Amino acid sequence: FPSHDRNCIAELGCGSGLGLLELNRKLKDRQLEWLGIDWNSNLLIRAIQSQEPEIEWMEGDALQVLKGLDTPVDWAIGTLFLHHIDAQTLPNFLAQLKPLVHRGVIFEDLQRSPFAYYGFRLLSEILGLSAMSKHDGAVSVLRSFGQRELKSVFLQAGWGKVVFYPSFPGRFFICAYHD
Repeated sequence: FPSHDRNCIAELGCGSGLGLLELNRKLKDRQLEWLGIDWNSNLLIRAIQSQEPEIEWMEGDALQVLKGLDTPVDWAIGTLFLHHIDAQTLPNFLAQLKPLVHRGVIFEDLQRSPFAYYGFRLLSEILGLSAMSKHDGAVSVLRSFGQRELKSVFLQAGWGKVVFYPSFPGRFFICAYHD
């Protein structure tokens, strides 16, 4: 990270905070500030109980929380977040997010494809997941986006540089930067 006064990373939809706690542990020497945002207070209770002084936990809608900050965060990140926003709403969400982050966004999400769908179905049988987990996982893959579709949505929302990196089978990282 380039040095400047503030290096703040906000995780949108942080849930119980396990991702931020792990990142904070691994990057302790980087002098980073962390912000975890989730609308689900029941999940945030677990995060708050971690009592990590470098992490601030905030409840609410991610855009509204970020709009209420004094300065933009440097990076917004999220894991398995984008597919929870419907295709009609996503361009507007990403357009509103852009001025609220100084550098860019990094999301890891599901990739909609026959391989991801049938791969999940097979893996969920092998692992013996519950009927609800099997159903929710399959629906999540169907609600997710293809790479070309998602790149188009980011560009439509005004993000100039959009790069994809493969992740776990059936997932990818999406990095979008300011021009």
